[in-house]
Amino acid sequence: MIYIEPCGGLGNRMRALDSAIQLAQYRKTKVVVFWKVNNELHAPFESLFEPLPKAARIHKLFNKAEGQYLNEYYDRYFTGRIKKYFKPLLIDNPEWDDCVPGKAYFKIFYDFMDGKPGYDAAFEQYSKDQWDTLWPKKSYYLRSYSRFFGDDMSDYAYFKPVPAILEKAQALLSQMSDNTCGVHIRRTDQLKAIAISTTDKYVMAMEQEIQQNPSVQFYLATDDPNEKAFMQQQFGNRIVTAAVKYGRDNTEAIKDSLVELYVLSKMKKIIGSYESSFTQTATSYNGRKPYIVMK
Repeated sequence: MIYIEPCGGLGNRMRALDSAIQLAQYRKTKVVVFWKVNNELHAPFESLFEPLPKAARIHKLFNKAEGQYLNEYYDRYFTGRIKKYFKPLLIDNPEWDDCVPGKAYFKIFYDFMDGKPGYDAAFEQYSKDQWDTLWPKKSYYLRSYSRFFGDDMSDYAYFKPVPAILEKAQALLSQMSDNTCGVHIRRTDQLKAIAISTTDKYVMAMEQEIQQNPSVQFYLATDDPNEKAFMQQQFGNRIVTAAVKYGRDNTEAIKDSLVELYVLSKMKKIIGSYESSFTQTATSYNGRKPYIVMK
């Protein structure tokens, strides 16, 4: 059995859970999911996605209101002798920086944000060949905001938005032409994205798109209404946006985030933020597409 606590925001959780699903399919086992409803992402799984299909190998999914870390709930859930059968893989824990999978997959993520290929087939083969040495137990407890197994450019085929979210996304898509370019500007919670993916770089990239294709539109997804207002002023009716709520601690805002992620994933191309899991997920969700990371 694989026990997964996907943590962080929407993009982080999707790729961590997708990793667990791919790992379970490879190991021919099942997955128990601890989905925290907290200040990182205040929305139960079923408020966002349809139930995962049988092929995803989900045994149970718990929505749990927890603090920043799972340790308290983990200690309550796994009592007595059963704990000895688990070896945590804490990919986002500094104490595990020296472990081979943690270091390798962090490198893959950063390479992706630098515009390099986001999938290391050689490392995946190494994981498969060395699995019983690296993780010798039959059950695994994984806490991650990153991908620890499988194709980093997954299409997330099992992650289907609930009808209300899909309907809102389709209404937005109906306003766009086939050559609309997605733009994701992350501002409120990612210091490197703010420092490196500056507004002037977005403007320059969007102007280049216009030079190449004078009829291009832009679908703009952002967590900053000031950026939205600025881009509308700069590019006028080329900009298509959604009326959304903001904040990770607001369930309706998280639903709106999934609307934006889904719409971005349907664009022909994406201009995105440096070191943003939201950008990364959008580039492969519903099929791989060209992308430019602002850096």
